[in-house]
Amino acid sequence: MSSEPMIGEYRAGIQDEPSVQLYPRRFAILVVFCITGFINQYQWICYAPVPNITSRTYDVSYGFVNLLSLTFYIAYVILIIPTFWCFSRFGFRKMMLVSAALNFIGASLKLLGYSQRNAYWLMIAQIICAISQLPILGTPPFLAALWFGEHERATATGVAFMCLNLGIAASMLMQPAIVKEGNTPVATFYPSFIFQIGVTAFVLIATLFIVHDRPPKPPCATSSEAVTQKESILDTLHQWGVILYNLPFLILLISFSCTMGNFWAFTTVFAEVLCPFGYSNQVMGAMAATNVFAGIVATLAVGAALDKWRKTGSRHFSYRIPLAAFGAIAAVVLVIFIIILKRDGGSNPVGLAVLYGLFGALQNATIPAALELGVELTYPASEAHVGGTMMGFANLTGIALVLVYTRVIQGSLNFGAGGETCDTSAQQQDRSVVTIIITTAITAVAALAAALAAGKLQRFELERKRAEHIGASPDLEGK
Repeated sequence: MSSEPMIGEYRAGIQDEPSVQLYPRRFAILVVFCITGFINQYQWICYAPVPNITSRTYDVSYGFVNLLSLTFYIAYVILIIPTFWCFSRFGFRKMMLVSAALNFIGASLKLLGYSQRNAYWLMIAQIICAISQLPILGTPPFLAALWFGEHERATATGVAFMCLNLGIAASMLMQPAIVKEGNTPVATFYPSFIFQIGVTAFVLIATLFIVHDRPPKPPCATSSEAVTQKESILDTLHQWGVILYNLPFLILLISFSCTMGNFWAFTTVFAEVLCPFGYSNQVMGAMAATNVFAGIVATLAVGAALDKWRKTGSRHFSYRIPLAAFGAIAAVVLVIFIIILKRDGGSNPVGLAVLYGLFGALQNATIPAALELGVELTYPASEAHVGGTMMGFANLTGIALVLVYTRVIQGSLNFGAGGETCDTSAQQQDRSVVTIIITTAITAVAALAAALAAGKLQRFELERKRAEHIGASPDLEGK
């Protein structure tokens, strides 16, 4: 398969002396995008940290609680191609407005239906929130290429994904603290839903006044021009086919799908995995938050380091090295996690939190590197198409793994009524260990695939050669 797809008129050509400029507004847009992603991911995972309370409050099984999170994966896989077309047709600003509006509607429906303790209202609201993620999840590389200079892109991508993960961490930490069992709405989910409505309302207003489609001048010579093109669904399918007709990218896709799909799926069932060992919702939430907070720091550090390394123009610049190394170490960390969990059970929360935090740092550190490598391998394809494709397959993997993990933990796939409590039997503990072993194996496969994703860094080579010819960086700061 070819590693140098030609997109034709899809991407504007690179001129010898392009008119480029950086605008301070890019930081405000990034902040709004980050808050949008934060609250969307908060809503995605908000039931997973308190599965027992959710199960009893709405009289549903743990399988149904997992299904609430699973709606996000399913919606993304089904709607990702129409989303590609909508981005091309309606532009970045309108898509962000749609996302902000759906986030707000979904949060409001949760509160409206809560007084009835109706699980169907809960599912409808969650599906609306799931649809709202579509303009967000695969967009960070596109946003970075659209508004940021070539030496800022990995950092901008890392910051955007940091905020997605921050939403997960906040949900894991806050939900066990503010969602309490009781006989009145105020004593259970009411404070959480009010918080979600407040943040989504702010995001909707901020998006309306701050977010623009694109800057007047591109930030660098290789910046995406896809936003100016109007595509049909067939055009979008064609671009998707071109992206997938690339062997190094397909190998990277396997690695990224295993990494992210595994991370999301394991996050969904994390409380159910540790509950049999006697850990409370608060302790498990703190562990999960440690995992994500460590990942946030790692994402920022790795993104900045990649930008700095890239700026040197070194011929040895590589994304594969950190991807493979981080994945391999993460698998080893999980093996140690299993050993300590089997040895100490519920008596060593600090040790497990440290290990799980290290695992999160290693897994999340791969995000900016993997997404930027995907763009490099498929250049000049649109960053929105590449990022969306990678996220789409990661979601598909997440669906499969949530079902597998639910089957392993529960012993069956029960999505109906329940009102379940935590089972602390030895058999249930063994099921939890098996779940972590599967997670470890998938992490190792992802590391191996990353090491094999060898291909030409097409955008990097173009920028390096251009810099050699003109002797100057194209990034210019403007107003």
